Amino acid sequence: MSKYRFLLIIPFIAVMLLAWYIIGSNDGTKIKNQRELLEQAAAYAGDKVYVKAVPLVVEAYNIDTDIRYTEIEPILMEYYLAGDYRDEYFSIVNDRIKGGRAEREEYLALAEYFFDEGERTKGLDILEKAMLKYDADKLPAYYGIEGLDGVGGETLYSDEFTASYEEHRYAYSIESLSITEIGEVNKSYMTVRDSETGLWALYSTSGKRLTDFIYSQATVPSSNGYAAVKLGDEFLLVNSKGVRYALCRDEGVTEVIRAEGENRSIVKCSDGFMYRAEDMVLTEKSYDYYGAQSEGCRAICRDGKWYLSGDDAPEISCDEIKVNRAGEAVLSGRVFIKQGGSYKLADMDGTVYDTAFEDARPFCSDGMLAAVKVNGKWGFADKSGNIVIDCRYDDARSFCRTGAGMVLCDDGYWRLIDVRGTINEKYEFYDAREFVGCTAAVLSTGEKWSLLTVSGKGDS
Repeated sequence: MSKYRFLLIIPFIAVMLLAWYIIGSNDGTKIKNQRELLEQAAAYAGDKVYVKAVPLVVEAYNIDTDIRYTEIEPILMEYYLAGDYRDEYFSIVNDRIKGGRAEREEYLALAEYFFDEGERTKGLDILEKAMLKYDADKLPAYYGIEGLDGVGGETLYSDEFTASYEEHRYAYSIESLSITEIGEVNKSYMTVRDSETGLWALYSTSGKRLTDFIYSQATVPSSNGYAAVKLGDEFLLVNSKGVRYALCRDEGVTEVIRAEGENRSIVKCSDGFMYRAEDMVLTEKSYDYYGAQSEGCRAICRDGKWYLSGDDAPEISCDEIKVNRAGEAVLSGRVFIKQGGSYKLADMDGTVYDTAFEDARPFCSDGMLAAVKVNGKWGFADKSGNIVIDCRYDDARSFCRTGAGMVLCDDGYWRLIDVRGTINEKYEFYDAREFVGCTAAVLSTGEKWSLLTVSGKGDS
């Protein structure tokens, strides 16, 4: 039985051998054709007539054999460079990167090519691939590239990739508003005060005035466009165009703190406490402090005790909770609390990190580094409380989502700083507010306020 089975296998083996022979013969023929094309091309290249040499090598390159990448591709790249076929050369480099064949320097060269062509996002993509391939274990996670797994707190690795990335990762734009005094700013609205009358108006962040300068107090409109204001002797809830929605009849109100949606506002009364108001009608409960909601939590102080309120808020014992100008405490999943005279970082699991700071400023939304103060100077810490940019500045503003912060330098000017600790000398300001999103109000030369926007990869 086994004898007959063996006889049946013999034709199959013969067919396989014939197929391998034919394939090998065809492959040998193809390689022979390729090398003949390369010889013809070399003759033209010897005379520097690349306009005739290049098509012949391209023809050889388009034949798929074992020597396509090992022998032909280097020659094609050489001729592309020599013949000034710049676009074609970098197309090959791009293919080599995708195929895992590129050398380290090719990543940087292709990135610079994209930057020269005005394709910033493509250039940053190439640099990210390079950093992930060569430096993923050296770059800390706070650098902001998905896939990096370096340990937080280590020194940021510096080479040509990170240097180029920082040089090109930002797109700065300044919208001059010609405003002498700016109040609060959010993503859509801001408050502006007239320097002569001292009265406030509501503006859009594009610089369009929405109301007249008629309010002695005004909160920045909430996300759906409602503000709490004082007009004459009346405290009102108005929309962004100044249309009245509710009148407060409580004579104890002395200050409007914040508007939260269509009908809720936070006010302060003559007894020194804060109250919530619904349609400008005060609720009974009073607070030493009532913060704004952010990431499902808000900071509250009542009867001298600070705590976080919210369905998922952790129970953390503290003497104080740090908030930003908008009253927000929890941002980027972190909150700064005061314990035993020092500020420490806590996460939403209730973990309190060990590093102690003299002072701190909350993270920005989706920001990776927060401003912290040690030994009288400001620097920056990551989400584990590790100081990653030394505390040597007179003041600082936490990093925005796109990876830029602000520092007050020794000469009295505010400047931008990147995650490598490099100061951007392009802009200097007399004053700078914290980032809201990726925009910060800055006091420009001439004592006029402007809005600085820092766009990152894919934002411009």
